[in-house]
Amino acid sequence: MWFWRKTAREPGGGTRSGSNHHHGGSPGPTALKRKVFGVSLEQVPRREGQLVPIVINKITSHLQKHAMDMEGLFRVSGSTLEMNDIVAQFDQGIDVDLSKVDPHSVAGVLKKFFRELPEPLVPSAVNSAAAQKVSTLNKQTEALVRDPR
Repeated sequence: MWFWRKTAREPGGGTRSGSNHHHGGSPGPTALKRKVFGVSLEQVPRREGQLVPIVINKITSHLQKHAMDMEGLFRVSGSTLEMNDIVAQFDQGIDVDLSKVDPHSVAGVLKKFFRELPEPLVPSAVNSAAAQKVSTLNKQTEALVRDPR
């Protein structure tokens, strides 16, 4: 079941009310048309009391149950048409049924979600520090291989 607020803050500080008009899927009783893709993690809808956004939870749960043994799951492209439809449903607050969707398309939606975040999931400073640490470790390993004393 989906738990959404009836109003959402607009960027200018105002609010907007949700609509229950939709196609396919089934939103909860207080469904709100709320953008999921291309917004900051703080703005992405979550189930009440949950830290993980609904889109991540739903997709990863589905993939764990139905596609973990599939080779190239995140490497092979899914159907653009299917992925766009899933994105539109999430953005409309619809409880998306992934059971009949190609797993590559489902995985593609997850990649799209992370790719469209306005800020990287791992901040640049952390990413740079990690890359520098890996570089230092690689140099130390190379030195040990050359002179194992």
